[in-house]
Amino acid sequence: MVNQSNQKNTGLSHLIWAVGGALAGLWIVRENLAWSKKSRAEKESPEDAEAAYTEIAEILDEWEPDDCISENDFTWDLAEYLAENTDLEIEVLPDSPVGKPDILIGDLI
Repeated sequence: MVNQSNQKNTGLSHLIWAVGGALAGLWIVRENLAWSKKSRAEKESPEDAEAAYTEIAEILDEWEPDDCISENDFTWDLAEYLAENTDLEIEVLPDSPVGKPDILIGDLI
């Protein structure tokens, strides 16, 4: 009778270890994926990037676009609004090593 109890506990502990290992593996994969999605600026100076995100988020909450007919109009309207409301450098359609974003804010966002 004692032997069966020990076998059940052993099987249960293996199951707990397997589930724990799978959860730890999923967490590691998720963290690696989140890190790989970060921009160069977020990796090199996370505090500056976070401060820029916070500032821009507050500014964007108040932005109401003018009558924009095309995506290009929308991009320029947003860039002008940001330039008027932040001290961060605003670049429209800059060339960068990783592509050509519509708007680059402070070389961070």
